[in-house]
Amino acid sequence: MRKTRGVLLAAAVLIGTFFASAFAGGGNHYPNGAEGFDAGMVPPPGFHLVHYDLFYGSSSLKDNNGDDVPAAELPAAFDLFVFADVTRLIYISNSTVLGGNWGMHVFVPIMRVSNFGTSRSGLGDIIVDPFILSWHRPNFHAALGLDIYLPTGSYDKTKFVNPGSNFVTFEPIFAFTARSKSGLGWSMKWHYDINTENGDTKIKPGQEIHFDYALGYDVKPTCTIGVAGYFYQQVTDDEAAGVSVKDQQGRVFSIGPGIRFAFPAHKLMLEFRPCFEFGAKNRPQGSLLWAKLVYSF
Repeated sequence: MRKTRGVLLAAAVLIGTFFASAFAGGGNHYPNGAEGFDAGMVPPPGFHLVHYDLFYGSSSLKDNNGDDVPAAELPAAFDLFVFADVTRLIYISNSTVLGGNWGMHVFVPIMRVSNFGTSRSGLGDIIVDPFILSWHRPNFHAALGLDIYLPTGSYDKTKFVNPGSNFVTFEPIFAFTARSKSGLGWSMKWHYDINTENGDTKIKPGQEIHFDYALGYDVKPTCTIGVAGYFYQQVTDDEAAGVSVKDQQGRVFSIGPGIRFAFPAHKLMLEFRPCFEFGAKNRPQGSLLWAKLVYSF
């Protein structure tokens, strides 16, 4: 019972994230699985618009052993649902640093999250990155960046769900895409999250490492199919008023199919990826759907 109370304590104060869910351990600012095919292929110089829609559902909160937390130990029925509508603006310049193109981007999320019989909507935590570098070779592409999550979303420490998080996250990123002439492509996007303290709750989420991955095949020049997913692991303990919260580190795996359509004449791409989670600890285990649109001006 003591461990369950720890899960709920962390869940109650860390619910307000970009993903805006009732995760127990870590900050979970990044919405896992956001990037799929060609994740390391930053677009060419110019302005680009990326629009994401995320649907996530879970009725299973896992404990430190990967077992379901008993319903009797929860404040109400665990029935998490998240919808995120995210607009991302990208600018890539012709200027180069270390041989790579310099660029920047900003994410603006609008959230709706419900759980434990409550629901809230509004602006989430905005993400900025003023210094993206990207390199391109015929069959290999790579990118480096530092995303910064700002506490712009609405937050109330007395609520079980919040659109915002009330803490800052610094997230170094490395992504790559390797492609073959046969149309096979492999992509990964790695993140390492360094979270600051929530000033209202005095909770400092632990550090996290996670990656999105995708393996795709171009069945024709305008259509890619494959598999995609993510892995997430918290690597340091959360801290409450400077004291480590033990046995609460989050973990989860996921996999699912994916398909992408390209419309070159309209400078447009559409991508759909359902993902199914497994092996979760100290967090929900559920399923999600990503819908992604890319438009180049």
